[in-house]
Amino acid sequence: MWLVIAGAAPALAAPAAEKKPAAEKKAPAAEKKAPDKAPAREELSPDEVRKADKLLDELHDAVVKNQDACPKMAAALGTVLTRHQDWLKQTAESGKDVPQATKGKLRKRQGEVIAGIRKCKDDKGVQGAKDRFLALVTPPARRAEGGAEAAPAPAAKK
Repeated sequence: MWLVIAGAAPALAAPAAEKKPAAEKKAPAAEKKAPDKAPAREELSPDEVRKADKLLDELHDAVVKNQDACPKMAAALGTVLTRHQDWLKQTAESGKDVPQATKGKLRKRQGEVIAGIRKCKDDKGVQGAKDRFLALVTPPARRAEGGAEAAPAPAAKK
């Protein structure tokens, strides 16, 4: 319905006195079909949003508390990822999206996490944790297309 109204708006807005003679009229442009919008993805449930919020809190703490000690950050990130890896995989496979209202709240902390990780961008342990995270949140179909490689969990310390 909105497309119909939007398409008719220019014709309704043009005053009748400004109509050009037939000789001056331009050939009508080929009608452009509006691109089809991707179907809305299913959103995370309120319980899943709480889990995502908890995960981000833990990632935030692991990064911010250790941003001056990269090896400690790597270990802390590894612990958080191990704790949440099953949920991350399930969420990636489900294809569900974070509700729009929640995205704004999560964005600030996400930015702080990314900024902290950048401080340790040259640390192999932090890079390994980042790669592991990306592998966990990349849907299997995308991995098969050459997306993020599946990264193994770090070896347990004895």
